[in-house]
Amino acid sequence: MSRSGLCLRACGAAALTVAAALSLSGCAGGDPQPFTLAVTELESGQCFDLAADEAFALVKPDCSWQHDHEVFAMKELDGASFPGDDAVTDAANDFCTTEYIARAAASPSENDRYSIEFFGPSAKGWAEGDRAVLCSMVSASGQPSTGSAFAGLGGAAASPTP
Repeated sequence: MSRSGLCLRACGAAALTVAAALSLSGCAGGDPQPFTLAVTELESGQCFDLAADEAFALVKPDCSWQHDHEVFAMKELDGASFPGDDAVTDAANDFCTTEYIARAAASPSENDRYSIEFFGPSAKGWAEGDRAVLCSMVSASGQPSTGSAFAGLGGAAASPTP
């Protein structure tokens, strides 16, 4: 059975401006290299390792590089006031499970190779404008992966979610 988890982000606008230098293909004539990015700036389809502070991610040039997480869906939550940790957890779990089923054509409980983890805003993050829920796949064994999790499951590749 897959496990679900919520990692509450407490990174605000200041953390976004601190995101480390991006190493882009072709800038120095070298091969693409991993780069650091605020978790709130990740995009669907990116593979990454989470930093110890859970505010930043080491993004891999593509999913063929060894990685811990693969982003498969994102959504902005609605509301002027923070709904509470339980409501964020419930909304993230429902959204990520629905998106997983749409891509993998199976329930997360039917997959013993990968687990779903999701990241959502904390009360502090919400006050600073963070409303994003990010869904990621992680290896159920806890070991790094190579390749796309959904390609390995025979499902649709990750794509941006409106």
